[in-house]
Parts: sequence; C-alpha cells; structure tokens
Amino acid sequence: MVEQRSSAQRRAALTRHVLAQLDSGELAPDDPLPPLRRLSEEFGLSAPTILNELGPLIASGRLVSVPRVGIFAGRVRSGAAPCFLFLHPTNRTALEQQHAAAIRAGFEERIAELGGSTIPLTFAELGQLSEVATLTAHCAGIATWRADTDDAAGVLTTTSGPPQVRIGRRPDADDDCDVVRFDDLGGGRLAVEHLLAHGHTSIAYLGLHVAPPDGPDPAHRYSADRGEGWRLAMEQAHLDTTGLGFTLDQPVVHHPTARDAAREAAQAMVRHRDRFTAVIGADDHAILGLVDAYAEHAVPHAEWPALVGFEGTLDAEHLVSNSILPQWHELGVHAAQLLWDRHHQRLTGPGVDHVVGMKLLARMTSEHAWPTHVPAPLEGLLLTRNEITLPR
Repeated sequence: MVEQRSSAQRRAALTRHVLAQLDSGELAPDDPLPPLRRLSEEFGLSAPTILNELGPLIASGRLVSVPRVGIFAGRVRSGAAPCFLFLHPTNRTALEQQHAAAIRAGFEERIAELGGSTIPLTFAELGQLSEVATLTAHCAGIATWRADTDDAAGVLTTTSGPPQVRIGRRPDADDDCDVVRFDDLGGGRLAVEHLLAHGHTSIAYLGLHVAPPDGPDPAHRYSADRGEGWRLAMEQAHLDTTGLGFTLDQPVVHHPTARDAAREAAQAMVRHRDRFTAVIGADDHAILGLVDAYAEHAVPHAEWPALVGFEGTLDAEHLVSNSILPQWHELGVHAAQLLWDRHHQRLTGPGVDHVVGMKLLARMTSEHAWPTHVPAPLEGLLLTRNEITLPR
C-alpha cells in the first residue's frame, strides 16, 4: 500500500511539473519534453507509466506524441489566453514608425509563441478611452515604449495591478517596474574593438550630448553611455583618450537638427584631425555632421578617418560607414518575456534592468584613408553625393 501511494504521488508530481511548464510558457508550442529515460530517472517511474500518466494531456492536445521521435508541447492551452497591452507614441517621423514597428513585431511574435494575445495602442488612442482602468485590469501586463515622452503616459501612473515593463529607457531610482534597453556601453566597446582589429590606435569619439556638469540631457544619455564604452575600451587597450573626445557646447535642441549640432562640434575635429585615424559617432546624425564638416573644409580624401556610426537614420542610407546595429526587434522580444514571466510568477521581486546587445555591420570605412580606396565607378555615388547633395 505504501509503495502504491508513493507511486501515485510520483505520477501526480510528473503531471504537475509538465502542466506548470506548459502554463508558464517554459514549454512553448512544439518544444520537446525531456526524453522518457530522463523523466523516468527524475520521477522514479517506468516509461510505460509515464506515457499512461501523460495520456490525458495528449488526448486534450496540450501534448503531442510523435512515435519514435518524442513528446512535444501542443498548441492547445487551458483557460483564457493572457492578454498584454503594448503602448507606443503617436509616431511623427518615419524613423519612429520604423522602430515602433520592429519593437511591436518582436513583442507580439513572442507573446503569440508563448500562447498569449496582445492589444497594441498608441498613447493618443489610450487617452481617448473612457475606461482605462477597466482595460488595464483586463491585461496581464503592460509594455510601454517612450512612455515618459508622451503627455498621455500619465494615465498609467494611476493604474495598479498588472506588471509593467518600460522599453528603451534607463531605470529611475524609484522605478518598481522592469526596464528593457540597449546596451549602449557595450555598443561603444564594440565599435572600438572593431577599429582596433583594423589597426587603428588613435580613435576619437563625437558625441551628441553636452559634457558635465551641464549634461547630458536625458534624451541624449545614450550618447554619453556610448562615449563611456569608447573610453573604457580604449583604456583596456592601454590607449590614451586625451583630446579625442568631442561633445556639444549646447544641447541638440539649440540647433536646427542633430546633424547641424554634430557638424558644429566636428569643426574642432577638422582642425585636430592629425590626432586620430578613426571616429566613432554617437549615432548616424553625428557621422553625417562629421562628413559635412570635412566636406565644408575640403579636407583631402586621404585625410578622412575611418567611420563607425550607430544605424538608425534614413538620411545615412548612402553612407558607407560601419554601423553598430541596435536590435529593435529584440527589445520587444525581451519585454514580452519579462511580462510573461511576471504574470506566471517565474520572476518576482524588484524590477530588473535588462540590457539588449547590439551587432556590428562592417563596411569599407574600417580602413585608413578609406576614400582613396573607393572603386572609380562608385566614387561619384559614395563620396560626391555624401559631401554635397544629401539633405540635412
């Protein structure tokens, strides 16, 4: 009788374990269960007993058994699928639309894979709803991108209950929600490591922030972080950065565009171009401003530096600068996973600060004096067009 009771407990433990993995999303649709031999060792049950115990889950479609292959998580889930709210600004530029679409796609794809559903809204649409509290109470979690820059974001400060994740911002001291953002520090390091591998030892940084004590402003904190990554990577390589960091005298908002701000800051770089052979720009606006400054002073192509920017601006489509690529899609994926884990209590406690890495897109501007190596058929397109006709 004792042995029977022990066996029944082990069978029940197996079922609870598998259901917990299915309900939490740890076993996503089509994911395989561990082999029968491993389950047998873990729960002290024979293979036939395991198959018999999992039979009801297979019959209901929560598990799928493929003969001579294994058992897999099915696509049928118990109960109503949890629903998650995704909020983003009312986009005003093509670039904002591009980033929002990538984040939303990553978020919705991951939630769908886990078995949930989503409600995507702009902050303007949310502000028009009469029963915001009812909507948020219906949701298992809320993801917001750039909530702190939109007037309608205030409606969320009065909501409670579902977990929240904020996308693309740094955590505040009083934040009690999760944050998903880019690893800007790592991006700066990655840019330096790429240039070091191509023989550069004098690498400058052009930021789009104001240096302390007046800066950086919150909107350009990424520029300071990428600059700090540049500095740390240079120090790790035992290279001096004195006189190689260039920043703005006034915030970007005091200039017509970020490109104009960078062009003004790059004037000093043109004067001191003998100090460096490569430049890392805070983003593509900085690279475009640098190109404008070099073209404005008719700097010989042999004296142009190698260029590394951070991809993001449509104006830079025709540049051949190396780019550090922010993974916008991955921001959405990781935000979805955090909310899912919070909802299923796989993640508890204080909010986490989760950083997403970047990738390098190498182009021809890694080399010293790269414009002198441009093939003749491309010279008019890659050089003259960049210098003269690209709109600011």
